Amino acid sequence: MRIEIAGESSLIVYFETSGLQQNNQKVSALDSKIIALKWPWLIDCVPSYQSLLVKFDPLLTDYLQVKAAVLGAERLDCEKLSDESVSTHYLGAFYDHPVDNDLVRIAKHHGISKEQVIAIHCAV
Repeated sequence: MRIEIAGESSLIVYFETSGLQQNNQKVSALDSKIIALKWPWLIDCVPSYQSLLVKFDPLLTDYLQVKAAVLGAERLDCEKLSDESVSTHYLGAFYDHPVDNDLVRIAKHHGISKEQVIAIHCAV
């Protein structure tokens, strides 16, 4: 793992193992750990196949502190992160919204009724 500055308010973590899939698994695991830790200075994490961009608030922290936190997070055991550190967000769905409503198009594309599309969506 290699960490480099990516601007005044971000750093990028590179994984350089033997395979793309292994790198991507490491990126995904680190991304999940960082998000679960809910650091107050964290603005965003942007994963790619082999790297993770970590954006932070430079008024609350600096590169060296973020780098140390990321290194610590990478060593964390996922099992030790409690379920309380993960939050679930619910988004409403509007099936009869007059703007950008693609319900009819989706139903027609799949050869089913609008009601069937809604039932399938609600079952997920």
